[in-house]
Amino acid sequence: MQARFQAAGTPGIGLICANSPQAKGKVKLVNQTFQDRLIKGTRSQRINSYRDANKYLPVFLDSYERKYAVLPRPTGDAHTPIDPEINLDFLFSNHDARIIWKVLLIHYHSTTCKILTKRPSQNLIGREVLTVEDEYGRFSAFMNHQQLKPGN
Repeated sequence: MQARFQAAGTPGIGLICANSPQAKGKVKLVNQTFQDRLIKGTRSQRINSYRDANKYLPVFLDSYERKYAVLPRPTGDAHTPIDPEINLDFLFSNHDARIIWKVLLIHYHSTTCKILTKRPSQNLIGREVLTVEDEYGRFSAFMNHQQLKPGN
């Protein structure tokens, strides 16, 4: 099971991955442009050694930046106040999922928790439990948004 990045699910926080062909294509295009223009620039400057090429590189990058750099659209501060209802300690803890075993046990690293309930055990077997480990190594488990108490 994979750990879940909980913060991305918080309102106002989004996760942007550059896994699309379009994003990869933009990176590839920039690399091709660098290779093409840098080679042409070194030829026009009659550069034929690594030492001279390394001296020319900052000049090339400066001219490239001046020609192609684009300023960001918004110029103001985009930070928003944090909702006081959000528990940041919980949000930025390590989250994972565990499945309840037949004997109502869940395991997390070296910790075993037994789920104590008055409900029939077959209702809980196979259900998923959210496990949380904070920055200090403290472990807790949650099911249906309620914290479970560790047992032995």
